[in-house]
Amino acid sequence: MCKLKSGIILKDRVYIPDHDHHTQMLDELKIKDTRENAERLFVRAELYPKDGDIFSDPVTWIYRVDQDILPDWYVAEVDEARMREAVKAWYAAHVHIDKDGLTIDSGVHWIKGGKNICICDSATVECICGSATVKCIYGSATVKCICGSATVECICGSATVERIYGSATVECICDSATVERICDSATVERICGSATVECICGSATVKCIYGSATVKCIYDSATVERICGSATVEDICDSATVECICDSATVKYIYGSATVERICDSATVECICGSATVKCIYGSATVECICGSATVKCIYGSATVKCICDSATVERICDSATVERICGSATVITDYDITWTNLDNAVVRDDATIKDCYNKRIIQAGAWTFETAEG
Repeated sequence: MCKLKSGIILKDRVYIPDHDHHTQMLDELKIKDTRENAERLFVRAELYPKDGDIFSDPVTWIYRVDQDILPDWYVAEVDEARMREAVKAWYAAHVHIDKDGLTIDSGVHWIKGGKNICICDSATVECICGSATVKCIYGSATVKCICGSATVECICGSATVERIYGSATVECICDSATVERICDSATVERICGSATVECICGSATVKCIYGSATVKCIYDSATVERICGSATVEDICDSATVECICDSATVKYIYGSATVERICDSATVECICGSATVKCIYGSATVECICGSATVKCIYGSATVKCICDSATVERICDSATVERICGSATVITDYDITWTNLDNAVVRDDATIKDCYNKRIIQAGAWTFETAEG
C-alpha cells in the first residue's frame, strides 16, 4: 500500500502530486505500468515519517523504493537525494506549522497551530490540530479532521467537516455545510441554513441549529439548546437537555435526566425517561413514553400522550388528545375552556388523579377523602 509521501522518480525529474497512489501517478504521466517501462522509465518511491506524524521534520523521514526492478540510470544515493528535495518542496507548500494568516484554496493540506487561517474553494485539509485558529471554512472545501484544542469560528457554504474531537471548538456552521461527527468534549455552538450535524458525543454541547437542520445523535452529558425549521433531533441520552424544538421537528429518544422544554407544530416526542421533563407540545404532536418522575405540562392539537408513570404530572390535554396510561401518583389536569371528549375511556389507577377543569370534576383512584374548601 502506498504511503505518504509517495512519488515517481523519472530520469529528469521527480513527480510528487497531492495524492499517494503510484498507479494513478503513472496514468497521469501517461506511462503504462509494465515491466519494460519499470526497467527504463520510472521508479516508485516513498518518503514517510517513521511514527506516522506528518508534522515531524521530513529530514528524519524514511526513504523506500517500492519496486524490485530498477532502470540502469537509477543511483540510490543520488535519486534518494532528489526524492528528498522534491518532498521537502511539497512539504513546505502543504504542511503548515504555526503559520498565521494562511489562505488555502486548493490542494491537500495539514495544519498545526497558527492563527487567522482561511480554508476555501476546493481545498482539502486532512487535519487541523494543536491550538490552530481557523476563522472560516467555506466554498466546497473539505476538512477531514479537527482535533486537539483547535478552534474553527465559521463553517459555511457547502463545506464539509467530517470529524471533530478532542477539546476542539466549532462556533458557527451555516448555509448547507455538513458536519458529520463531533465527539469527546467538543462544543458546536451554532448551526444554521440547511446544515446537518450527525453525531455529537462525549460531553459535547450543541447550542443552536436553524433552518432545515438535522441533528442525529447526541450522547453522554450533551446539551442541545435550540432546534427549529424542519429540524429533526433523533437520539439524546444520559443527562442531555433539549430546550427548543419547533416547526415540524421530531425528537425521538431522550434518556437519563433529560429535559425537553418546548416542541411545537407537528412535532413528535417519542421516548422520555428517567427524571425527564417535557413542558410544551403543540400542533399534532405525539408524546409516547414518559416515565420516572417525568412531568408533561402542555399538549395541544390532536396530540397523543401514551405512557405516563411513577409520579408524573400531565397538566393540560385538549382537542382530540388521547392519554392512555397514567399510574403511580400521577396527576392529569385538563384545560378550562376545552372539553376532553374521551375522558370517560381513561384508565385511572394507583392513586392517580384527573382534574377535569372544563366540567369541574375530579376523578380519583384509590381510597381518598375529599373536602370542599370554603371561599
